Amino acid sequence: MDQEGKPTDPPGELSAESSQLEGGPRAGPLLRNPVLRAAMIEAFRNGCTERAAQRALGLNDLTLTQYRRVVETGRWTGTARLGNDDNKIVNPATLAVLKDFLRQVDKAKAELEAEMAERLVMGARATNEKTGIPEWRAAVAFLQNAPATRQHWHPYREMPGQQPPTQIANRVIDVKALNDEELEQLASGEPAPVVDSEGAKR
Repeated sequence: MDQEGKPTDPPGELSAESSQLEGGPRAGPLLRNPVLRAAMIEAFRNGCTERAAQRALGLNDLTLTQYRRVVETGRWTGTARLGNDDNKIVNPATLAVLKDFLRQVDKAKAELEAEMAERLVMGARATNEKTGIPEWRAAVAFLQNAPATRQHWHPYREMPGQQPPTQIANRVIDVKALNDEELEQLASGEPAPVVDSEGAKR
């Protein structure tokens, strides 16, 4: 804080565009560089993980984790390694930039998830032009992985009770390994061939 008790940010090399909003060493290059922030958001739109995005941009693996902690506490926490006072209050303007950036990060991730879910459902509703058969693989992928349905559609696993625990092997129904006749058999409720972990039908 300054002599009047107001929160301050440390001095640093800032661009003319951001000098009024963003902090110095404590903020780190991501907060001080709008181009770097835009590149990270774009990485998330393309499905990159936080760890990979941060490393690709030359940042510490915990950069976003530290930013979230700063937003939560309103103080520069977790930055002692930069020689900063962990308890120093964040300038309100800088805090606003941080909050907006993290909001854009969450938005980019959500938009990608929504897009991929839409494509999966579109694929499940499509019909193979050559065979005239619905694209059931996309439907199965959706049912087995969507939060609302995966509990009822997860791959069946059978553990024979007669075998010693050290010899028990999971058996699953691998729909991708079944032909059309076997799929119709499965859809009708009749027992379908069981495919073990090595791909052999039983």
